[in-house]
Amino acid sequence: MNSKKLAHAESTAYDGIIHLIMRGDIKPGTRLIEQQIGDELKISRTPVRSAMRSLSSEGLLENRGKGGYILPSLSLEDLSNLYLTKFMIEPSIAGHAAKVASESKKEYFLDILEREREYYFKSVDNLYKINREIHYGIASLTKNKYMTNLQGQLFWRSELYILFFDTYYHATSEKPILNNPDLSESHKGHIEIIDAVFSNDPIRSEIAVRKHLTDTWNMLKKNIISTKNSYGRMLINDWEYKLPTLPY
Repeated sequence: MNSKKLAHAESTAYDGIIHLIMRGDIKPGTRLIEQQIGDELKISRTPVRSAMRSLSSEGLLENRGKGGYILPSLSLEDLSNLYLTKFMIEPSIAGHAAKVASESKKEYFLDILEREREYYFKSVDNLYKINREIHYGIASLTKNKYMTNLQGQLFWRSELYILFFDTYYHATSEKPILNNPDLSESHKGHIEIIDAVFSNDPIRSEIAVRKHLTDTWNMLKKNIISTKNSYGRMLINDWEYKLPTLPY
């Protein structure tokens, strides 16, 4: 297999694994089987193995050595610890990005926002790609590899909860599927964060990220609790844990 075909196969495997997770074919806490995934995606085991290695390094999968790769279990305690960390780190990253952001990069982020609107109207499954471009992109503005790596690790671990409990992907008893960006607190938050960063306003940027995190935390908390007696019971393994109003 030449390099272009291999890269295409690895990209297919990468996106395919994420879609299998979104579809519920790979459940939290379960081991990923290379051959099964390759058969499902109609590709060989080699690109599947490479994709799993990438997704592990990025934080979506856990590497258990000879035990292979697993999709991490979901728990209320883990969600609380995760968002405590996000509140501690992500506002500071955005604040530093605002200090160094160049106007020449703004058009790139405005284009991402336009694509995000299109994704909502068309209910495109790959909204996670937009989220990653925005959050990872802002961290990349800092040109600080430690900030970028931290943001990358936090992104996929938190996105796992989004994939299972955001109303963009799953309706709840209280809310239908969300396909209007003007009603999305997440989309409005992205607009404010990007505007604050490219206004070179660190304080406003940090406030915008804290609000974005608070909105997401509140959405996840409400949606997870609303699914306790349905599919959520099979996904969360510590219902006895009491989620705080905010994780800090």
